[in-house]
Amino acid sequence: IRKLAFAIIHSSTVLLPQWRTVCQQLDLSPRLIPRDVATRWNSTYDMLEVAVEYREAIDTLVADKKTNLRQYELEDEEWEVLKDLLRVLKDLTLKFSQEGVATIAHVIPAMDKIENMLETEADDKKLSPAIKSALKKGQKIMNSYYTKTDQSYAYRIAMVLHPGLKLEYFKRHGWEQEWIDEAVSITKGAFTVYVSKAEAEAAEGAEPEEADGQDLVRLFPSLAPLLCCIDTSFRERARLAHLLLLTSTWLLLTSGRQKAPRRTRS
Repeated sequence: IRKLAFAIIHSSTVLLPQWRTVCQQLDLSPRLIPRDVATRWNSTYDMLEVAVEYREAIDTLVADKKTNLRQYELEDEEWEVLKDLLRVLKDLTLKFSQEGVATIAHVIPAMDKIENMLETEADDKKLSPAIKSALKKGQKIMNSYYTKTDQSYAYRIAMVLHPGLKLEYFKRHGWEQEWIDEAVSITKGAFTVYVSKAEAEAAEGAEPEEADGQDLVRLFPSLAPLLCCIDTSFRERARLAHLLLLTSTWLLLTSGRQKAPRRTRS
């Protein structure tokens, strides 16, 4: 289908006019098969969706010996495989079309969703063996990327501090308690280093525009009214900002901790 779409689009004087004629003869609105572009999200799904809808037109065009497109002709069984693939891609597409703007905190949750979808679809007995095999390979690829998230603490720290995720996400999805404790430890360690560095710079008499206390106000505007109304030195306000942030983080990390079920995923 990918090669057929390419051939039609790049033959503006021969194949493209024939494609439009075939569509009109079949009472179909003349429409090009979307190109499958590796860097464009959902382009494979868009291409296959149109191909299935215009199957009769495709079969008619490639069956014509004058077009020299017989090498792109699909058997009935291949069309069924294509439909299976389209359904799998549609499920994944609909799942992620409901999400908002992606952030680093949503990287691991997104991977979890993809893996769960692949696992569920791979167990569907109605799918063709070829699609099941592809789904199994997809799971292996996803797991290889999943393990790479351990190379950076940023993913887990972002999840722990995200208001919509926190530690509840790990518990709800069956992370082992040891993994949850590690995420908490990593986050606490990062904040300890950050606060120690900020206090050291404040003790050295850093200027307000260069101090981390002001950076905190820019990052967390909700702290500004409280800090501004306190009649004290800049250094003390900076320390108070660090204390407020560290305290809120501590409460976030220690609230509602309980034994989590073991994860079932390998």
